[in-house]
Amino acid sequence: MATPPDIRPLQEQHLEKVLRMRHLAFGDSSASLSQQLEEFKVRMQYFLAYFVEDEPASLLAAYPFGAYYAGHPIRISALGSVLTAPEYRRRGHVRALLANMLASNARNGFAWSLEYPFDPAYYARYGWQSIPNGQSLEVPVQHFFRKAHVEAKELGVNTLAPIKPIYATWASHYNFALTRDDVARESWQRLIQNIHSPNPKRIYLLQDAYCILSLPYENNERKLVIHDYAYSSAAGKQHLLDFWGGFSGQVASVRFTVAPDDPMGFDYARYMLKGKSELQARIISVNNALNNVVTPHETTFVLSVTDDFCAWNQQHFLITCKNGRCGVSTTQEPADVHCDIRALTLLLSGSINTRNAQKLELFKGDAAFVEVLVSFAGERVPFMAPADGF
Repeated sequence: MATPPDIRPLQEQHLEKVLRMRHLAFGDSSASLSQQLEEFKVRMQYFLAYFVEDEPASLLAAYPFGAYYAGHPIRISALGSVLTAPEYRRRGHVRALLANMLASNARNGFAWSLEYPFDPAYYARYGWQSIPNGQSLEVPVQHFFRKAHVEAKELGVNTLAPIKPIYATWASHYNFALTRDDVARESWQRLIQNIHSPNPKRIYLLQDAYCILSLPYENNERKLVIHDYAYSSAAGKQHLLDFWGGFSGQVASVRFTVAPDDPMGFDYARYMLKGKSELQARIISVNNALNNVVTPHETTFVLSVTDDFCAWNQQHFLITCKNGRCGVSTTQEPADVHCDIRALTLLLSGSINTRNAQKLELFKGDAAFVEVLVSFAGERVPFMAPADGF
């Protein structure tokens, strides 16, 4: 009989080995060893490792972050720090860790796993699906110049309270934008943590908007780099653009990221930057993803799902939409709609509409019921601000 894999949480005595593994994989060793150890102890509770003879061979982290879905806060499992020591690679350790993590997440009520892949094709084998996440632009500053005065106030690192409601209003319009109210990490302090670096970040509050910026020199030109921004009204967005335009004559260009539904991505497509990391999502549990979702529909149908990696999803689900909520149970009744787990991820995340899914033959069955599934995303598209990467 095969020996079951030795998968368990990390302990403090393993941290030096883990830091050496991380240095080989990511090169993150700018801090002293003692500083790295102290920082890692805080995050250790979120790590899971595959052990070989009591030595960590592979590991991953799954952070419980708050995020918005269809305008409402949910919890997601943020997958990161996936790596294997060189001497243990190609042995299936990461696959076993992913299976263990997903099963645990499902039991604990999580619906979605999000991650930034080193290779999208690798995680696609296990059910993760790439989803829209906007585009990064570097636009000549003169495109934003207007003779408009903008009221702006620089904030200190300990006076961030005014920008938090602006961010919450903006982020709630996107699926998977983080709520930034997590105990797993200090999201706001993390945004400004290099405030005393050679190119410090500055925080500016405008009317109905804010931005966090720096002004580095690159290739003998000064850039305006927008690390984070949000606005709570159309006027706020215009104040933001006018504020950026006020740097005309000081900088050559403005670098920022736009969400998939922002027309600036269309207007300035020629200035799109290469190399933006993909964002991938996976439905951990169909039951958790659909149960109690808000819906205006009053209908009942059967959804069948194919999921080769998470057996608990490979079932027929009775979907009952009633009194503004969705109920889910398993059934033996024949399916009205069938799709695989990656197609369902596209539909439920707001990444694709029914007509496009039908064109691509991502489902079989009645398109009217697929329209109900698509509606659960609340007419919102996915977007996670790059400053919130993990």
